[in-house]
Amino acid sequence: MIATGSPGGWTEEGRTVKRWKLSDLFLPAVWMALVAWRPFVLGFYHDDWSTIADFARHGAPFSAARFNAVLAVFAPRPIYALFMVIVSSLLTANPFMWQCVCALLTLAVAHAIRRFVDVFTPTYKTPGLIAGVCWLALPTALGSTVWPTTSGSLLAVFTFLVSARILLRSQAFEPGKYWPALVLYAISILTYETFYFQFLSVIALVWFSRESRISRKQLLQCVVCFGSIQTVALLWNRVAAHYLPSVSKSFAANWYLIFVGSFVRLPHQLFLAFREVAYPLAAVITLLVAIWCLSPLKHSFFAPVIAVFAAIMCTGVYAMAGYGLSSTGVFSRTFLGVGTWFCVGFGAILGARRSATTLRSELALSAIFIVLCSIATIYRTMDWARSWQLQREIIASAPVGAFSHLPSGALVLADVPAEVGGVTVFEAYWDITGALGGEIPFTVKREHEWISTWNGTTLRQSWNDGTVLWDLAAKQLWVWRWPENTLTRISSYGSVR
Repeated sequence: MIATGSPGGWTEEGRTVKRWKLSDLFLPAVWMALVAWRPFVLGFYHDDWSTIADFARHGAPFSAARFNAVLAVFAPRPIYALFMVIVSSLLTANPFMWQCVCALLTLAVAHAIRRFVDVFTPTYKTPGLIAGVCWLALPTALGSTVWPTTSGSLLAVFTFLVSARILLRSQAFEPGKYWPALVLYAISILTYETFYFQFLSVIALVWFSRESRISRKQLLQCVVCFGSIQTVALLWNRVAAHYLPSVSKSFAANWYLIFVGSFVRLPHQLFLAFREVAYPLAAVITLLVAIWCLSPLKHSFFAPVIAVFAAIMCTGVYAMAGYGLSSTGVFSRTFLGVGTWFCVGFGAILGARRSATTLRSELALSAIFIVLCSIATIYRTMDWARSWQLQREIIASAPVGAFSHLPSGALVLADVPAEVGGVTVFEAYWDITGALGGEIPFTVKREHEWISTWNGTTLRQSWNDGTVLWDLAAKQLWVWRWPENTLTRISSYGSVR
């Protein structure tokens, strides 16, 4: 066996073998510091109790009953449903193991972002590394990276990024050469909707990066191929939502107001996520922007601009489903696409501006930026940890014996905390009912946000402005107050206090 030195590593009998560098260990090291410990302090939240915990009660692992239970929730997302069937069957309802899945998928996405950004700067790997680390450090990603129900969305991010990288690296721009990218894009959008129509962003990246090597015919061919896949996925999503029993989202008629409102509220939402470090972080961002504006371009600036437009498209997809951007708690999942493209754009900017006089300043400020983001992420992660601890305390102290003696048709109105630090504790009838076993129906009081009115047969819960949330059957109504652990029957009709 003969080994000889080479710039990219060493060769063994004519085969180039990659040599590990210290930088290859940096991303896993940051993951260990920010993510790897989460399974020990985090658990289930909100929909986890009505999905993951409930799935475990339906049939044996990999059984038809389990598949039907999952499909009843995730029919419009077939790959997501398959993912949930497999993971639910393997891990049942073990919070620790589900959080391990979240942590590993978070690392996979960080690595995929790094490799994607490397395509723009093939001879300069630092921007890609910074982009991957940035993903791990963003507190706005926690709604997807620590909430088990949305763990499948990380699979969608990973497959999208790998698909985009394959397309960007395709030597011969023909369907026969980039078919793996087509398959992976199909997996992504059949898993989660965040990257709907994002093939346009990737094709734009291809066009601007290789305009001289791709014809308009090839470009149109690519648009048709990916557009066809997108059309099929969109049709399946709507048909499944309409004809199959599932928890699906309808099109929001006022989506444009939600879309505009997302950007109007964006500064406030970012402040909530980064509140402990908001002012120094704003100073660092200002300095970085000043450097970028004053330093010369070494590479084309197309990638960061396209990343901005792609992030706006992701915001539009959520708006059409009725969601505006929210930076904390379970709804921070709305930042999934924005955060992904932010990291890609951030890395692309660092790669585009490699002025020798400003490079050290850029890298130093980027390091400070990531440290500040990491501090905010640890604070927000501990909000999730406190929520999980509070949930466990409530479940452990619940008067199960008293609940078991309630007659059929009774409903328990639980006066328990709804959230802590912006992270849900129990805030809907389905999460607290699932957490307490699913035998007795529960709902939560949320007195300062909701109005609860009982007429003897039905409990109606509405927002303070009168918007009705839902009507729940209640032949008898009981109020459970925690931590006093008192259970009181309501005998008078009207508003429940």
